[in-house]
Amino acid sequence: MLTALEEAAAVRLEPAGPIRIGAHPTAVRTVLPAALVSLGRDHPGLELSVSELDPVTVPGALRDRRLDVGLLHDYDVVPAVTDPSLESVPPLHEAVYLAVAAEAPITTLADAHDTAWILASPGTLCHDVAVRVCRGAGFAPRARHHIDDFAAVLALVRAGQGSHWCPN
Repeated sequence: MLTALEEAAAVRLEPAGPIRIGAHPTAVRTVLPAALVSLGRDHPGLELSVSELDPVTVPGALRDRRLDVGLLHDYDVVPAVTDPSLESVPPLHEAVYLAVAAEAPITTLADAHDTAWILASPGTLCHDVAVRVCRGAGFAPRARHHIDDFAAVLALVRAGQGSHWCPN
């Protein structure tokens, strides 16, 4: 049986308490599930909590101490503005693809200039990226739908409702 002093020493050595994590939908879907399981197993004293946020809101939530950890993304065409008051570590790099219906005669981004687009909501990072990438290819995307949920976006793409510039 542990003495009170041994118990106190063990508590000090083991991370414990709430950890508030803010992340964009792709990270919530792909990176966080395994990370949460691993952290929970390795550090059972942690109380892990995740909130889905648009990447543009994460730095403010960290500065205001509404989050302890933030996962966000940026793109070459819309690089994140680094905040000197926040420590950052780039965990991974991911490819971005043009999603089109299987029967669409589109093989390059330029081929999609006349198609309808499924864009994220205006004001979000994903919306800004899609618009800038299309403009870089010489056209402005014609938005048919504004959808933020990637599963819904891909369902609409499969249904022939538009093209979408997306991660994974």
